[in-house]
Amino acid sequence: MTEQKPSDHLPAKRSPSRSLWLFAIILIVGAAVDLVTKEVVFDRYEIEIRRVGVQLLAVAQRPLDDVVLIPGCFSIRPSVNTGAVFGVFAGQVGWLGVLSALAILAILIILIRTEDRSPPFQLALGLISAGAVGNLWDRLMLGGVRDFLDFYVNDMHWPTFNFADTWICIGVGILALLEIIQWKREVAAGGVETDNLATSEEKPKN
Repeated sequence: MTEQKPSDHLPAKRSPSRSLWLFAIILIVGAAVDLVTKEVVFDRYEIEIRRVGVQLLAVAQRPLDDVVLIPGCFSIRPSVNTGAVFGVFAGQVGWLGVLSALAILAILIILIRTEDRSPPFQLALGLISAGAVGNLWDRLMLGGVRDFLDFYVNDMHWPTFNFADTWICIGVGILALLEIIQWKREVAAGGVETDNLATSEEKPKN
Protein backbone atom coordinates (compact mmCIF):
# COMPACT_ATOMS: atom_id res chain seq x y z
CA MET A 1 0.00 0.00 0.00
CA THR A 2 1.16 3.49 -0.78
CA GLU A 3 1.63 5.58 2.31
CA GLN A 4 -0.41 8.77 2.21
CA LYS A 5 1.09 11.98 3.42
CA PRO A 6 -0.90 14.26 5.76
CA SER A 7 -0.80 16.96 3.11
CA ASP A 8 -2.78 14.67 0.75
CA HIS A 9 -5.88 15.15 2.91
CA LEU A 10 -5.67 18.94 2.94
CA PRO A 11 -7.91 20.88 0.51
CA ALA A 12 -6.13 22.58 -2.35
CA LYS A 13 -5.47 26.24 -1.70
CA ARG A 14 -7.26 28.68 -3.95
CA SER A 15 -5.23 31.18 -5.91
CA PRO A 16 -5.81 34.69 -4.51
CA SER A 17 -6.10 36.07 -8.06
CA ARG A 18 -8.86 33.57 -8.90
CA SER A 19 -10.73 33.82 -5.61
CA LEU A 20 -11.01 37.62 -5.83
CA TRP A 21 -12.56 37.77 -9.28
CA LEU A 22 -15.86 39.17 -7.97
CA PHE A 23 -14.08 42.00 -6.14
CA ALA A 24 -12.12 42.90 -9.29
CA ILE A 25 -15.24 42.93 -11.48
CA ILE A 26 -17.21 45.10 -9.03
CA LEU A 27 -14.28 47.48 -8.67
CA ILE A 28 -13.76 47.93 -12.42
CA VAL A 29 -17.43 48.11 -13.41
CA GLY A 30 -18.38 50.36 -10.48
CA ALA A 31 -15.58 52.86 -11.11
CA ALA A 32 -16.32 52.84 -14.86
CA VAL A 33 -20.03 53.54 -14.32
CA ASP A 34 -19.21 56.45 -12.02
CA LEU A 35 -16.63 58.06 -14.29
CA VAL A 36 -18.60 57.53 -17.52
CA THR A 37 -21.81 59.00 -16.12
CA LYS A 38 -19.90 62.04 -14.89
CA GLU A 39 -18.35 62.56 -18.32
CA VAL A 40 -21.69 62.12 -20.11
CA VAL A 41 -23.55 64.61 -17.90
CA PHE A 42 -20.84 67.26 -17.83
CA ASP A 43 -20.08 66.96 -21.57
CA ARG A 44 -23.68 66.79 -22.77
CA TYR A 45 -24.65 69.98 -20.99
CA GLU A 46 -21.32 71.67 -21.71
CA ILE A 47 -20.50 72.18 -18.06
CA GLU A 48 -17.24 73.93 -17.30
CA ILE A 49 -15.47 73.72 -13.94
CA ARG A 50 -14.23 77.15 -12.91
CA ARG A 51 -12.27 78.17 -9.85
CA VAL A 52 -13.53 81.24 -8.04
CA GLY A 53 -11.18 81.95 -5.15
CA VAL A 54 -10.95 78.71 -3.20
CA GLN A 55 -14.23 77.37 -4.60
CA LEU A 56 -14.89 75.26 -7.67
CA LEU A 57 -18.07 76.03 -9.60
CA ALA A 58 -19.86 74.01 -12.27
CA VAL A 59 -21.00 76.48 -14.92
CA ALA A 60 -23.49 75.13 -17.48
CA GLN A 61 -23.40 76.54 -21.02
CA ARG A 62 -26.84 75.08 -21.72
CA PRO A 63 -30.07 75.40 -19.69
CA LEU A 64 -30.73 72.48 -17.36
CA ASP A 65 -34.49 72.96 -17.04
CA ASP A 66 -35.17 69.86 -19.15
CA VAL A 67 -33.19 67.49 -16.90
CA VAL A 68 -35.98 66.75 -14.43
CA LEU A 69 -36.14 62.95 -14.25
CA ILE A 70 -38.94 62.68 -11.66
CA PRO A 71 -40.95 65.91 -11.23
CA GLY A 72 -40.83 67.22 -7.68
CA CYS A 73 -38.34 64.56 -6.58
CA PHE A 74 -35.29 63.82 -8.75
CA SER A 75 -33.30 65.84 -11.27
CA ILE A 76 -29.84 66.39 -12.67
CA ARG A 77 -28.07 69.32 -10.97
CA PRO A 78 -24.31 69.32 -11.71
CA SER A 79 -21.98 70.68 -9.05
CA VAL A 80 -18.40 70.29 -7.89
CA ASN A 81 -17.75 69.06 -4.36
CA THR A 82 -14.45 69.78 -2.65
CA GLY A 83 -15.45 67.69 0.37
CA ALA A 84 -16.27 64.06 1.05
CA VAL A 85 -19.56 62.18 0.65
CA PHE A 86 -22.55 64.56 0.52
CA GLY A 87 -20.26 67.57 0.90
CA VAL A 88 -18.89 66.98 4.39
CA PHE A 89 -15.35 68.30 5.10
CA ALA A 90 -15.60 70.77 2.21
CA GLY A 91 -12.30 72.25 1.05
CA GLN A 92 -10.10 69.42 2.37
CA VAL A 93 -9.26 68.05 -1.08
CA GLY A 94 -5.66 67.14 -0.30
CA TRP A 95 -6.37 65.30 2.93
CA LEU A 96 -9.40 63.55 1.42
CA GLY A 97 -7.29 62.40 -1.51
CA VAL A 98 -4.73 60.90 0.86
CA LEU A 99 -7.46 59.22 2.93
CA SER A 100 -9.04 57.77 -0.23
CA ALA A 101 -5.71 56.30 -1.34
CA LEU A 102 -5.08 54.86 2.14
CA ALA A 103 -8.58 53.38 2.23
CA ILE A 104 -8.04 51.61 -1.10
CA LEU A 105 -4.67 50.28 0.12
CA ALA A 106 -6.20 49.09 3.40
CA ILE A 107 -8.97 47.24 1.55
CA LEU A 108 -6.42 45.48 -0.67
CA ILE A 109 -4.41 44.42 2.39
CA ILE A 110 -7.57 43.11 4.10
CA LEU A 111 -8.51 41.10 1.01
CA ILE A 112 -5.06 39.56 0.72
CA ARG A 113 -4.82 38.61 4.40
CA THR A 114 -8.38 37.63 5.24
CA GLU A 115 -9.76 34.12 4.85
CA ASP A 116 -13.25 35.47 4.14
CA ARG A 117 -13.62 35.43 0.36
CA SER A 118 -17.42 35.15 0.41
CA PRO A 119 -19.33 36.93 -2.39
CA PRO A 120 -21.14 39.38 -0.05
CA PHE A 121 -17.82 40.41 1.53
CA GLN A 122 -16.18 40.89 -1.86
CA LEU A 123 -19.24 42.79 -3.11
CA ALA A 124 -19.11 45.21 -0.17
CA LEU A 125 -15.38 45.91 -0.44
CA GLY A 126 -15.61 46.09 -4.24
CA LEU A 127 -18.31 48.78 -4.07
CA ILE A 128 -16.40 50.81 -1.47
CA SER A 129 -13.21 50.58 -3.54
CA ALA A 130 -15.04 51.54 -6.76
CA GLY A 131 -16.47 54.63 -5.08
CA ALA A 132 -13.11 55.57 -3.61
CA VAL A 133 -11.37 55.18 -6.99
CA GLY A 134 -14.02 57.22 -8.83
CA ASN A 135 -13.86 60.16 -6.42
CA LEU A 136 -10.07 59.94 -6.07
CA TRP A 137 -9.72 60.29 -9.85
CA ASP A 138 -11.77 63.50 -9.79
CA ARG A 139 -9.77 64.96 -6.90
CA LEU A 140 -6.47 64.26 -8.63
CA MET A 141 -7.52 65.43 -12.09
CA LEU A 142 -9.96 68.26 -11.31
CA GLY A 143 -9.35 69.31 -7.72
CA GLY A 144 -12.90 68.36 -6.73
CA VAL A 145 -15.55 65.70 -7.20
CA ARG A 146 -18.26 65.98 -9.88
CA ASP A 147 -21.77 65.49 -8.49
CA PHE A 148 -25.04 65.59 -10.40
CA LEU A 149 -27.73 63.45 -8.71
CA ASP A 150 -30.23 65.70 -6.96
CA PHE A 151 -33.03 64.36 -4.75
CA TYR A 152 -35.42 66.90 -3.25
CA VAL A 153 -38.89 67.49 -1.81
CA ASN A 154 -40.34 70.89 -2.66
CA ASP A 155 -37.52 73.33 -1.87
CA MET A 156 -35.57 70.96 0.41
CA HIS A 157 -32.64 69.45 -1.49
CA TRP A 158 -30.45 66.59 -0.34
CA PRO A 159 -26.77 67.36 -1.08
CA THR A 160 -25.99 66.41 -4.66
CA PHE A 161 -23.99 63.21 -5.06
CA ASN A 162 -22.79 60.73 -7.68
CA PHE A 163 -22.62 57.00 -8.24
CA ALA A 164 -19.30 56.76 -6.34
CA ASP A 165 -21.03 58.06 -3.21
CA THR A 166 -23.84 55.58 -3.82
CA TRP A 167 -21.42 52.64 -4.10
CA ILE A 168 -19.66 53.63 -0.87
CA CYS A 169 -22.92 53.89 1.09
CA ILE A 170 -24.21 50.56 -0.23
CA GLY A 171 -20.88 48.85 0.50
CA VAL A 172 -20.77 50.16 4.06
CA GLY A 173 -24.39 49.08 4.53
CA ILE A 174 -23.59 45.54 3.36
CA LEU A 175 -20.60 45.35 5.74
CA ALA A 176 -22.80 46.48 8.63
CA LEU A 177 -25.42 43.88 7.73
CA LEU A 178 -22.77 41.14 7.57
CA GLU A 179 -21.51 42.16 11.02
CA ILE A 180 -25.04 42.00 12.44
CA ILE A 181 -25.61 38.55 10.93
CA GLN A 182 -22.29 37.30 12.31
CA TRP A 183 -23.08 38.75 15.74
CA LYS A 184 -26.47 37.03 15.81
CA ARG A 185 -24.87 33.72 14.87
CA GLU A 186 -22.34 34.04 17.66
CA VAL A 187 -25.07 34.92 20.16
CA ALA A 188 -27.16 31.96 19.01
CA ALA A 189 -24.17 29.61 19.23
CA GLY A 190 -23.37 30.91 22.72
CA GLY A 191 -26.98 30.34 23.80
CA VAL A 192 -26.90 26.75 22.58
CA GLU A 193 -23.65 26.05 24.41
CA THR A 194 -25.09 27.56 27.61
CA ASP A 195 -28.24 25.40 27.33
CA ASN A 196 -26.18 22.26 26.78
CA LEU A 197 -24.02 23.07 29.80
CA ALA A 198 -27.07 23.67 32.01
CA THR A 199 -28.67 20.40 30.86
CA SER A 200 -25.54 18.39 31.61
CA GLU A 201 -25.31 19.91 35.10
CA GLU A 202 -28.94 18.97 35.86
CA LYS A 203 -28.47 15.26 35.08
CA PRO A 204 -28.53 13.13 38.28
CA LYS A 205 -25.31 11.45 39.20
CA ASN A 206 -25.31 7.63 39.45
